[in-house]
Amino acid sequence: YTCQVSGPGLTSATVNQPTHVLVKLTDSSGRPYSLPLNVTAQLELVSESHTHNEETMPTSRWPWSRKPPSQYEVSYTPVSRGQHKLHVQVNDREINGSPFTVTVYPDPSQLGRPVRTLTGLNKPYGIAFNSHQEMIVSECGGHRVSIFDIRGQKIRTFGSHDDSPDQMIQPAGIAT
Repeated sequence: YTCQVSGPGLTSATVNQPTHVLVKLTDSSGRPYSLPLNVTAQLELVSESHTHNEETMPTSRWPWSRKPPSQYEVSYTPVSRGQHKLHVQVNDREINGSPFTVTVYPDPSQLGRPVRTLTGLNKPYGIAFNSHQEMIVSECGGHRVSIFDIRGQKIRTFGSHDDSPDQMIQPAGIAT
């Protein structure tokens, strides 16, 4: 038998959105090949320096559902954006052309939504992130700088509008 894979899921997908490809099987004369087969897929994130394996990015084999005889729909749901390799296998053997390069894009419905809401800030103006994944916010109205951890919990604050050594007057832009 020979395999043909088609569908937009071969080249692109969206984070957290189910994506499908269709695997069609034919015999040597081009007729549908309809014996029961195990058709699976695995998505693998690829970075510039290394490939993330199952320990660093959860991947799994997705269930296949039988379509008309000789057609199988393979579904996968990517969990992170970037370049991925989509491995499609029939009876534990990679099909011709696999792995396929898939670009996974962020979910547009999640763009522009706040990830975390911070309260108690007095006219926040500038924001920066340091190498420790801490968020630094200049508070123009509070004459101080506040530092938060990745969960949004305040770690420390410095600065005041008085005669102390760490005096600030309306700090604005900030960088690390």
